[in-house]
Amino acid sequence: MIEVNFDGHYTERWRRVKEYLVQAEDPWSLIKNETQATMKALMEKFTDHEFRNQIKANGYERNSDREDYRNGYRRRDLRTTFGTVKNIRVPRGRKANYKFSLFKRYQRRHDEFDTAVLWATLGGMSQKRTKEMFKGIMGNDISESTISRILQSLDKQLKEYRRFPIVVNYKYLILDGFWIHVLEGGVLTEKCVMCAMGITPSGESDLLGFMLIKAEAEISIRSLLHDLYQRGLTEVDLIIHDGSKGIEAASRWVYPYAQHQRCIFHKQMNLLQNTKNHKNKKPLIKDSQRIFKATTKSQAIKLAETFKKQWMKKEPKAIKNFFKDFDQCLAYFSYPKDHHPWIKTTNYLELYFKQIRRRIRPIGCFRNLSSAQRYIFGLIKIIGHKLTDIRLNSKVHTF
Repeated sequence: MIEVNFDGHYTERWRRVKEYLVQAEDPWSLIKNETQATMKALMEKFTDHEFRNQIKANGYERNSDREDYRNGYRRRDLRTTFGTVKNIRVPRGRKANYKFSLFKRYQRRHDEFDTAVLWATLGGMSQKRTKEMFKGIMGNDISESTISRILQSLDKQLKEYRRFPIVVNYKYLILDGFWIHVLEGGVLTEKCVMCAMGITPSGESDLLGFMLIKAEAEISIRSLLHDLYQRGLTEVDLIIHDGSKGIEAASRWVYPYAQHQRCIFHKQMNLLQNTKNHKNKKPLIKDSQRIFKATTKSQAIKLAETFKKQWMKKEPKAIKNFFKDFDQCLAYFSYPKDHHPWIKTTNYLELYFKQIRRRIRPIGCFRNLSSAQRYIFGLIKIIGHKLTDIRLNSKVHTF
């Protein structure tokens, strides 16, 4: 037990507080300074006590158990809820570095602070707002370089994420992408963030990988899929996508025996885009939805034939486009009925995209590819944590 006598210190400090109260309306700045001074004195007592315990001797004590001698002090700062306590004198020995429990707790607190800054930044808060918020809470001013350093800590985690072996049985694979703006050599460019999500037979989903590419080109998507294959995803039963030729060709190269499911939501959006008469859009969608509400494949085919006969003369372009590769829209009937809501659309992945777009909107564009990948990976971590309970009651498009 450490005995610390601060009676004299408290008497003197209280005298100064009373003098300050007479001269000023707000005593909190003085109280904060005096609190930090008291904490600093306590911390120095703690570290001195732990140092003596580790060398097994007091200041000038001579005994046979003594293991080392004091070799001056070093200075440390410690971030606390009362602000940063600076220049704490920490004993230093002649031999190895000594460990102090005070700074082990500090390191945990420091990590928690970094995580809070990271989540605030990735949550869409600007660096300026982040600085103001943490200065108001902690009394500490954090620089933009500190925020950048904290963001850069994601680089190591991103490398581990891309090397992590895939050992879970993902029966289904969703492929889709979204677009971002990135500065390359001072020139504003568009990049597609191509993502791959695996879904297990129990409906659990994980974002397995992503890659920034120039367009939905086959060779780039094939690289992403090849990486998944090398990490352990050697076989999938069904690949869900929006009908992109690049995605389909790359998928057939890496997973030649997998079936393909065209996202029915994208298919219906294409139907609307090719509708000539604006008044026909609402009834067209309503009639097309009946096809995908069918309980069997044969029933869906009959409803599709009726739909085609009804609308071909009125909207020939829209109907021809709708029935292009239409057999891939019904691939989900080959799988268990309770899996249909997961595999009819790319909506599991669209949930991620919706959250990511909302958070990167204030940014406008990324400074370079590295910062874009780092930021998106951080968002994936946060959003994945929030969307771990995606189930049938999720707010996704169902037909």
